[in-house]
Amino acid sequence: MLTSTMGSCEGRAPRSWEEAIAWVEKTNARGLAGYKDWRAPTIAELKSIYNFEGDTWDPNRDKRSGYPEIFAAGGGYWYWSKEEHDADQAWGFGFFSGVAKTARKKDSYAFSSIRLVRSDNAPTAQIATSQ
Repeated sequence: MLTSTMGSCEGRAPRSWEEAIAWVEKTNARGLAGYKDWRAPTIAELKSIYNFEGDTWDPNRDKRSGYPEIFAAGGGYWYWSKEEHDADQAWGFGFFSGVAKTARKKDSYAFSSIRLVRSDNAPTAQIATSQ
């Protein structure tokens, strides 16, 4: 289960899936929160934290999102996963819709953020976010 957030670590959204995935290495190189085992999440992990009765607000504060209560309001709409669909597309997940879909890896408008996760021997995982 994914349960905690590290806040905005990069201060901006990745410009592409490739940049989002490269951010994993960058985060591990600097040892965010003392850890070097961060990774991009799977679609199943992103779905597992979606709150169907979400009560937090999206970045523009114009609609509610399915962020878990532990996340601050105002995060990105869409988050990249580590899962590729094909050579040109990868999977992402929308926290305002609860839907997974594919987008072109080079497009920055489709999935604007990434939340990194780490799993250890504990029963929970931690989350870091770029947006």
